[in-house]
Amino acid sequence: MGLLIVCNLLLPALLIIVGALMARFPPKKINALYGYRTERSMKSADTWVFANVYSGKLIWRTGWVALAAAALVSLLFRRFGEGAMTIVNLLLMAAQCVALIVIIPMTEQALKATFDDEGVRKQQP
Repeated sequence: MGLLIVCNLLLPALLIIVGALMARFPPKKINALYGYRTERSMKSADTWVFANVYSGKLIWRTGWVALAAAALVSLLFRRFGEGAMTIVNLLLMAAQCVALIVIIPMTEQALKATFDDEGVRKQQP
């Protein structure tokens, strides 16, 4: 059962680390290997940095929320046995994956609100 708890806390810990790195040290050049890579984020250097910093902050926050939820649920459900913990941990991991997927439309919406279709920053009103 201890391995399940460790696995359940591993993804949030990785999210915290990766999110902090992306937000503080976004990839300097648009590349095909790492970073927040979508058509809109790769329009210009400005959209690239914005998308990586923005999504990095979201990933970092998601990691902390997921870590708190995983720790709390693990503490609350561990007395119900290994079968219950397995189901709860699988549900938690699925929720963590859904939270990661939701970051994509949130970042795309922020990009669309901040930049035009050519990747030029919109004028502030």
